[in-house]
Amino acid sequence: MAGGLSTESAVTGFAKGFSLGNAAIDAKQNRELRAQAAERENKLFAMKEEEYDANKKAAEREKLEAEFSRDLRYLHESGGEFDRGMIEKYQSLLPKKYFDPKRRQEMKQAGGVFKEALDTGNLENPALLGAGDVLLADQLAAREAKDGLKRRVAAARRTKDGRVALELELIGKDGQPYRAPMTKDGSSNKDDEIILIDDAKFGEMANAAMYQGGVSNMLDKAGGDPKAIADSLHYAYFGSRLSPQSGQDGFEYKKGYDQNGREVLYQFDKKSGKYKAVGGSKAVDPKDQKQNQIDTKPLFEALNEIDTSTDFMTEEERQAARERLNQNTVALYGATLDEIVHAQNLKAQKGDYSPLTRPQLMEMKSAWNKYQADADKRNQEQMQAQQEQLSQAQQNAVSLADSALEGSPLGAKAPPMPEEPAPEVETEPSEGAQQISEMTEKPRSEFRDRVARLNERKKQKQIASLREAAQKASSAQEVNAIAQQIVSLSDASASLDSF
Repeated sequence: MAGGLSTESAVTGFAKGFSLGNAAIDAKQNRELRAQAAERENKLFAMKEEEYDANKKAAEREKLEAEFSRDLRYLHESGGEFDRGMIEKYQSLLPKKYFDPKRRQEMKQAGGVFKEALDTGNLENPALLGAGDVLLADQLAAREAKDGLKRRVAAARRTKDGRVALELELIGKDGQPYRAPMTKDGSSNKDDEIILIDDAKFGEMANAAMYQGGVSNMLDKAGGDPKAIADSLHYAYFGSRLSPQSGQDGFEYKKGYDQNGREVLYQFDKKSGKYKAVGGSKAVDPKDQKQNQIDTKPLFEALNEIDTSTDFMTEEERQAARERLNQNTVALYGATLDEIVHAQNLKAQKGDYSPLTRPQLMEMKSAWNKYQADADKRNQEQMQAQQEQLSQAQQNAVSLADSALEGSPLGAKAPPMPEEPAPEVETEPSEGAQQISEMTEKPRSEFRDRVARLNERKKQKQIASLREAAQKASSAQEVNAIAQQIVSLSDASASLDSF
């Protein structure tokens, strides 16, 4: 209408306003979606970058290890010196402290203190504080480099649950000492977790201390011999000798389990492969699945390393290494590597691909041992029954032979008799009338008797031989067959007697 409000304009304006409102909302949602997508991309990129960095570091370390092994082999062959440049290059693999005589002496002493604590079970020895300070020296030095605070292990306090917390003495920036518990990140943040040491953690620390002491001892024994030093360094890092004759293998300490499933510490003589329990006697909680899991990966890796390594000069050396691995496996898990593999395969056949645990392995071993014991018992009973049957059969055969030989020159009760001469047989030709005349003169019965006696003597010799064979036979079936021959010969003799 002229001069009035336009309805069309109002509706159009409302629609336009509504469209603009929707467009604003859509634009906001689109911005949020784009922001979320960008955040996801950034996270994914960060994850990929982190994975890339991890893979890159692993590849770089693998390359460095290969160079380390190659350089050590070269030095061992050439007699060259492991110089300062190599110490700097490979310090991430083998720390510089091993090339400091003073630090080596400290690490040897610390290893001895930890070993004594494990051997005696005395964890209250004050010397453990100093040994712990040596063991954690690198970690404490790294924290000092980060915040400038010098640290040392000053005390150890036992918690109500039996675990131990280490107390550090720190020198503040004002030069004044103060104490604080050792934490995971080494910070003063109240959320920083306090490190608590249980028996398992103490065992790990002891193994580390004894390893450091062992490496230090090998390097000290090597003296200034470049070849012995290269051999010891290769053994310390890669676990294999460059020369079987150089250096001393020393000992290695690992946690294992005895036949009752109790956790113990074993000492391994790496040269001979022998081992013995040197400390610890703690029952393992069968419900602790993580602690009871058997990690087969390092076992298979070690076996593969033995099978593919070029360090062995002969197949006998390689087989000896396999046997040492098997001995270590028995000490650690109470079963051979073959038994562990068999147990894991049995689980897989049942559709269970979870890690094998010690209780499962012990249960299977118990069943195998019972089956084997039952089989051994059955075999023993069967052998005993067979022996009794053999003895009875031999008695019967000997009795038959004795009865057949009774009264004969070969019998047990018969006196010796002179040999019966063979009947004379004319070999020269004679006239027919003369031959008939001679046969008429000798009774025919006398001739038959002489032949019969000769046959009898022959059969008695056979029976005597069979009697001896029956006593030497190894089975009842064999003896019974001999007895049948004795009976046949006896029957034949009886037939001759009645002839």
